[in-house]
Amino acid sequence: MVALTYLEFYSGIGGWGYALERALQNVASPSSIEPQLLGAYDHSDLCKTVFNHNHHNKKLFRQTPIENIKREQLEALSAYVWCMSPPCQPHTRQHSNQQCEIDDPRSKSFFHLCDMIGTMEETTLPCLILLENVVGFELSGTTVSSDDDETQQIQPTDDESEPKNNKQTQRRRGSFQTWREVLSKRGYRTAHFHLDPTDIGIPNARPRHYTVAFRSGSLNAKIENAAMSDQLKSMSSLTPNNY
Repeated sequence: MVALTYLEFYSGIGGWGYALERALQNVASPSSIEPQLLGAYDHSDLCKTVFNHNHHNKKLFRQTPIENIKREQLEALSAYVWCMSPPCQPHTRQHSNQQCEIDDPRSKSFFHLCDMIGTMEETTLPCLILLENVVGFELSGTTVSSDDDETQQIQPTDDESEPKNNKQTQRRRGSFQTWREVLSKRGYRTAHFHLDPTDIGIPNARPRHYTVAFRSGSLNAKIENAAMSDQLKSMSSLTPNNY
């Protein structure tokens, strides 16, 4: 059994963890890979209570503003997967101020995570990053013309543009632009989608933006190394202490 370690940011009651567990049941051979939560981050008292109840009080919930998380903490955990659903209010289509989201205090924590990805030690970066937000997140920080179709399906694309080095320039370009640039800078291949529960047969019209970011080869290498380590441990347990 190989543990697929992961972190949940803006965890709420832990929906990403349940989704990851279900996904592994569909793609992995039985008992080969098991998700292992290393930490869930949110500032809500209510989320903490429900999360700990659902996870049998394993004390994995970190009640803290995400912008207070230190780079050294994330490097020490070195999780394989990051899951996140940043605050959607700055990006929602219910208002016309998406271009002002960079000045919204609720965007601060997401920019912080972008900074963490941009500065973490290479070997401690997550292999896979999953993000969910409202449709309109991909327009954040930009001026939307009346001709733009906000509900347009986004096709998978590789981000290969050269990122800017100046943090302030990135910030003024908005959340989505900063997000794409930092992922490209750290060698992630990315795809961006609009998906709706009705697309997979769930009767709930709730379109959302999703980003999948993957560092080519890194996850397979870590899983293979972990599996080899488990095999070596099993073999050593069979070796006699005395010859």
